[in-house]
Amino acid sequence: NALEVRIEPGNMWGPANDARNLLVRPAPDLANGPIEISVTVSNRSSSQYEQVDLVWYYDEGNMVKLGHELVDGKLSIVMGLERMDRTRTIAIIPVTAHSVRLRHRVEKNRLRGEFLLEGSDAWTMAGECELPVTGKPARISLQFYQGPAQLERWARVSNFRIVRTTK
Repeated sequence: NALEVRIEPGNMWGPANDARNLLVRPAPDLANGPIEISVTVSNRSSSQYEQVDLVWYYDEGNMVKLGHELVDGKLSIVMGLERMDRTRTIAIIPVTAHSVRLRHRVEKNRLRGEFLLEGSDAWTMAGECELPVTGKPARISLQFYQGPAQLERWARVSNFRIVRTTK
C-alpha cells in the first residue's frame, strides 16, 4: 500500500548533493502535452530541514522541489527552484498535517506546485516557476534527506501518479 524510505543525513539543496535516498525515473516528454505528477507523503519530521520532496529533476544542480519539511520548528510545505546550484525558495507554507498530497502540474517550460491537505477537497497553490531547463532529459524524483544521524527516521509515500493532462 505504500513505500517506506529512510530519511538519512545529507542534502540535495544547493551544492552539497550528498543525499543517499533518492528515487528517480524518466519524465514523460512535455512536447506531447502537459503532465501532472502527484504523490502522498507522510512523515513526522523531528529535525530542522528534514524533508520528503517531489522533484522535477534534471541533475543535482537543476531542479524544482515541492516538499513536506520541518522549518524552524514548524511543519511546512516548501517549494524551491535550484538553477546551477543556486537556490531560490518560492514558498514556505506552515501546515499541521503529517500527511499531505503533493502535485506538480507541468506544461511547456512552467511548473505549478500544489498541495492537498488531508480532509480537504481543494488543492492549494504553493507557487509557480519556469523550469531550469538544461538540455538534459527531465526526470521525476522523490527525495528523502536531512534526517538526523543519531535517529532512524522513515517516511511513507503512496499513490504516486504520473498522468498526461489536457490543461
